[in-house]
Amino acid sequence: MPALTKRSSKLRLEFVANTSHSVHGGLPAVEALCQQFGLWEKLRLIPGLDPRKRKTHGYSPELMVAQLLYSLCSGGASLADAERFNEEPLAKLLARVPAFADQTTVGEWLRAQSPQTVAAFWELIRQFVNWVLARADARRWTYCGRAEVFFDDTQLEVSGPSFQGARVNYNGDLALSWQTFWFGPFLTDSHLDSPGEVSAALPAMLERTAAAQPEAVWGTPQAAVWRDGLPITEQHCLIRYQPQGAEQPQTFAVVRFKRDDEMFWNYRFVVCEGARSDAAAVFARHKLKGEKEQLFKEVLNGLDLHHPPCAELNANRMFYAVAALAYNLMAALKLLHLPDACQGW
Repeated sequence: MPALTKRSSKLRLEFVANTSHSVHGGLPAVEALCQQFGLWEKLRLIPGLDPRKRKTHGYSPELMVAQLLYSLCSGGASLADAERFNEEPLAKLLARVPAFADQTTVGEWLRAQSPQTVAAFWELIRQFVNWVLARADARRWTYCGRAEVFFDDTQLEVSGPSFQGARVNYNGDLALSWQTFWFGPFLTDSHLDSPGEVSAALPAMLERTAAAQPEAVWGTPQAAVWRDGLPITEQHCLIRYQPQGAEQPQTFAVVRFKRDDEMFWNYRFVVCEGARSDAAAVFARHKLKGEKEQLFKEVLNGLDLHHPPCAELNANRMFYAVAALAYNLMAALKLLHLPDACQGW
């Protein structure tokens, strides 16, 4: 077959308000944003992204990425879903191709990627995020004028022995570990690998240190409501502790709490900057981390990333990198083009 490459659509694309909805109706907006950033041209410059020996035949890497992005941004979750875009005239019109690749060909492209091309793809994602933030209203993506940074790790449960890198995690399930790094509302880095060991000793060590603090260091008792909705009394303080393996002591904000019918205190810890002096303020800020955890759930559930599509670890790493770009594209469309009333979507 002759070579097929992703080309920019001849359609004139413009962002306008619309009250009708379609599963694939948002694809022109995705394509327009990709063109504005110059995504397709930048993909062509990544060394090794195109594994074809004969560049005059087959599908170009930017077309593979476009096919996956179109699918992920409109409800697709698997390589089979990406193949079904051959039934979508709008998608083929936007990409200016007569046909997309079948799922076997898409899988072969993913498996042909290397750690170097995956790393280069993530660097391109970070370029895109910087490009968006330079154009976005800072009030939409900062908290009190500061950029938020968030790290999280989730377990992707898999079934069967065919998934490279999968192993039994601390919960007794066969899984892969997906660690993600966020800057503001965007996913800017991740690492997909075997589940790591969980340090079970650290919480007990911190609790013993906190319990040994004299009463004078604890703040004024305050009435509060815990997760179960029951009233509690809580107090805050700061402690210094050097965990095993750390080069120097760390500062922890501590809250201790108990219900009126409880005899012993419960403890929670948040590591913080050494210059912080108000432990209660640290915990007030920490409670907002749930917003960031919700972003992670949006990625996992919205793009259905609970199920890695390939047996090979590096192929899954590239797939999850493309999925991260798909999520960032949709977040960018909201940040740049939707009104204030829609920013909570």
